[in-house]
Amino acid sequence: MLSSSYYMEKTENLNAAQSRALRTLTALSDREDTRTVSYPQDEEDALHYLLWIRKPEGDSPELIGALAILPLDETMVECIALIHPSARRKGFFTRLLQRARRDFARFDFLFPVPEEVGNITASLQAIGAQYDHTDLMMECLTAEWPDVQILPDALIPENLIPEEHLPEVFLWPEDTDTPIGSCRVIPLSPDCVCLCQVEISPALRGLGHGTAMIRRLLSLLRQCGICRVLLHVEKENIPAVALYKKTGFRVIETLSYCLLSSASRTDD
Repeated sequence: MLSSSYYMEKTENLNAAQSRALRTLTALSDREDTRTVSYPQDEEDALHYLLWIRKPEGDSPELIGALAILPLDETMVECIALIHPSARRKGFFTRLLQRARRDFARFDFLFPVPEEVGNITASLQAIGAQYDHTDLMMECLTAEWPDVQILPDALIPENLIPEEHLPEVFLWPEDTDTPIGSCRVIPLSPDCVCLCQVEISPALRGLGHGTAMIRRLLSLLRQCGICRVLLHVEKENIPAVALYKKTGFRVIETLSYCLLSSASRTDD
């Protein structure tokens, strides 16, 4: 139970005061920590748990902790937390997590941890979480990629490109009944997209089709005004990492993931 000095809110839609408080808390955390995971304040699917401390009469309450839950599938959620630097190691993260786990009792919790941040990993291990995998975030700036024609035909016919946004699924090449490969492009901002679900037909792998597809995609994205392309890939997926590096991507962040299974209740 929280003492009378503290109270917790749960919301899917942050109001103006909550958003301002989160921005302040994020700025404090960024100044304190050189490596942090971005809090998903603007994610539409995020559920937020906010922990406040009551101030003396007349003063506004202060946000000392926030925890966001992002559904991944029917059995797992991603969990990202922020704690005020002055309130750390006082059990506030545990209080937020306990509340979230009551609401998602049958879900596994996946925690992203920046590389070489041992104190966070140790705290997660203390509540029963275990290392799961490591992801690389990679980036390609399309301005650095030459605007060359890799294929005789366009990846997507020009008349299928909407004026205000890009289609999410790319097929390669576009004029065949059975595409050699495909990928998904998710807009993140007017000039930035996330590349995911890159697939090449198993029987046709190792023949350079993946390289050709991504190079043509980058050229098309540049023509459409996209300046930045991001992706996540598991560090252990050596062939995929090599493919992305070959096509101009570079690693900008390394995240380890710790998994707290629904069977583990040591935080309760």
